Amino acid sequence: MTNSTSTIASSIIVIDDHPIVRHGLVQLLRRVQDFKVCGQAGDARSAWNMIELQKPDIVLLDLFLKGLMVLDLIQKIKTSFPEMKVLVISLENEGFIAERALAAGADGFILKEEATRKIVEALRMVRENKSYISEPVFQKMLHQVAFPEGNSGNELINKLSQRELQTFFLLGKGKSSQEISELLSLNIKTVETYYSRIKEKMAIKNIRELTRVAIQYTSKEI
Repeated sequence: MTNSTSTIASSIIVIDDHPIVRHGLVQLLRRVQDFKVCGQAGDARSAWNMIELQKPDIVLLDLFLKGLMVLDLIQKIKTSFPEMKVLVISLENEGFIAERALAAGADGFILKEEATRKIVEALRMVRENKSYISEPVFQKMLHQVAFPEGNSGNELINKLSQRELQTFFLLGKGKSSQEISELLSLNIKTVETYYSRIKEKMAIKNIRELTRVAIQYTSKEI
């Protein structure tokens, strides 16, 4: 990886499954002298292949690719390349989602809604071994710490494994069991097992209630 100094541009790979968003980020960064875009990708597999090949200084990573939360990709990057920085970019303004990304190894978390104004600042901060968290997300994380009694739902969802969390979110997005099984490359019985585990961990009685709660989370009604 390149040496990130004021005279050498830091290499970046941009990963986002929306071509227009990805193109916009690439064009924005190409106008900044201390960063060099060395690649871009729209799915997790292509992203990993490019990361292995290019070994960038920084990965700008959309947390949801093709509807799936890519926490495992963050972990894979940090395990294989501990010095590589990962700045997560997301539409989801939820403290517990940011916490999951940071726990997986991300160096920062920025909302897409503020990316055009803050992306360069965020990238420079993670390059300098500082964490960057979008202010609205940071405030929600602080609120969860300050008022834990009002965040029992978040405490319950934090008990879910990565696969359980993926299943929960896809259910909330209106995906059927068959669609979830195809997206996660699982059989139907395994998906139903995840439903059972989620219900147990979140103290939910049946699939109808689970679906309602999942929809509330993904639509930010909780």
